[in-house]
Amino acid sequence: MEEQGDHRSWFDRNWKWVVPGGGCLLILIVGIIFLVGMVGGITSLFKDSAPYKQAIMLAEENPEVQDAIGTPIESDGMLSGNIVRSDGENSADMSVPVKGPKGKGRINFDAVEVNDNWQFEELMVIVRSSQDTIWLVRPEVSE
Repeated sequence: MEEQGDHRSWFDRNWKWVVPGGGCLLILIVGIIFLVGMVGGITSLFKDSAPYKQAIMLAEENPEVQDAIGTPIESDGMLSGNIVRSDGENSADMSVPVKGPKGKGRINFDAVEVNDNWQFEELMVIVRSSQDTIWLVRPEVSE
């Protein structure tokens, strides 16, 4: 005697959960691609900014940083911070993970733009291995 079974294809038997699940998966993949693109674009804007480039240059030129991290220095991970441009009052504060041939660290700075020139109010390199802080520009203390 021959058994009577469901002779429909796998998709015909399971379409009720495959179609919505596939749609949700597609939305998730598109969302992830969008977020990765946004993060990459924002990171690129930070790296192309004048204060970022100046901070890296000043760190590379400093003998203490050269001894601790080495040169060349390059970005090593996710930047964080802000660049604010409003009515001639432009400012930037960033924290940039960096690496060199001798080690890793983080460049932290606050800068303002005065007459089309960026001036650092504070610029430091924190060496990861020793947690030493190398001040390139110390903040002015008002008394």
